[in-house]
Amino acid sequence: MLSETQIKNLKPQEKAYKVADRDGLYLVVTPSGTKSFRFNYKINGRHETLTLGRWKEQITLAEARQKLLEAKRLIAQGVSPSIEKKRAKSLLNASQGTVEDWAERFFAWKQNAPNTDQTRRYTFKNHIQPRWGSWKLSEVRFQDIRNAVDEIVETNSPTAAIAVRHFMSYLFDFAIARDESFVENPARRIKVSTIHQCKPRERALSEEEIANFLTVLKDVPAVPQNRIGAMLLLLTMVRKNELIEAKWSEIDFDKRVWSIPAERMKMSRPHNVYLSRQALALFETLKSASGGSEHVFEPFSGKKLSKNTLNRILMKCVELARERGLKLDHFTPHDLRRTASTHLHEAGFNSDVIEKCLAHEQKGVRAIYNRAEYAEQRRELLQAWADMIDSYSGKPKN
Repeated sequence: MLSETQIKNLKPQEKAYKVADRDGLYLVVTPSGTKSFRFNYKINGRHETLTLGRWKEQITLAEARQKLLEAKRLIAQGVSPSIEKKRAKSLLNASQGTVEDWAERFFAWKQNAPNTDQTRRYTFKNHIQPRWGSWKLSEVRFQDIRNAVDEIVETNSPTAAIAVRHFMSYLFDFAIARDESFVENPARRIKVSTIHQCKPRERALSEEEIANFLTVLKDVPAVPQNRIGAMLLLLTMVRKNELIEAKWSEIDFDKRVWSIPAERMKMSRPHNVYLSRQALALFETLKSASGGSEHVFEPFSGKKLSKNTLNRILMKCVELARERGLKLDHFTPHDLRRTASTHLHEAGFNSDVIEKCLAHEQKGVRAIYNRAEYAEQRRELLQAWADMIDSYSGKPKN
């Protein structure tokens, strides 16, 4: 049997060596002077070694003997103490992980479409990391998430609030699947309907509303690039994310075409936007102030447009129109795409060409037989759409 004094007097040698205690417990002394208690055993037909801890630094002799008894009780039950120790360590490490740690693991694991991944990273960076990034995930409670989404809604950003709720729900689900110390997903208790009442509607602006939108847009307090961005949404029929991520390298001014690569498109297919004279003029205005920036919407603020900037611009247009007694009901960036589609269909333009301009991919038999890209027809259609917009606002056709 060993004693504390004997252990203290054991000196390191050129090679590691063992000193027996009792009941199978022994001490290993390494050349560096580390002294660790270990125990060899056989379970389920295999041999294993359990390290109980380093002497004095982690455990005393008496504590090592007590741990030996606990290990033997597990072995008698057919349970490996070595495997249980590894599990306990893994759970401890996981439960100690911060929200940032878990988010990094989640992003590394979850392979999403580029736009989805970008949206989730934006939500994490701007809304979650500043609040809870350094917190342990286990510290985030229902009320923390509830308060956060309510605060975000108060800034007129219900979409961002819902995105926060969804991201935290995904993160907890991810953790629960990997760590049994997480048993509840507090974000799931927050129903989307308690954040924002989404009212489904088919919203297309009337000719009068388009005219009023253009009238008040020029007076909305915002940097010029933001107002131009709102106008380009209407003219080009693209999605908001496709516009705010636009790069100068994608735009050919001579051929009057904006080529959006597949990785930035919702359907992961490259898409050409054939620029009308009006759209081209707006891009030229932005280019004159670009200052060598990579992204189109970057020079005024030094960074790209945020995802909510254009939404706020449109909300300001509605507010300003109401102050002036002009008809303009609430609408979103996506409603501008529906507006273009509605007016062009009513004007008798080919539905297939309209769908191509919207980057909608057809399905079924129609998709098999319709592989045309309609380049010239799309160019004519987008020019006609720009001229229609001008006519609504009383501008003469060029």
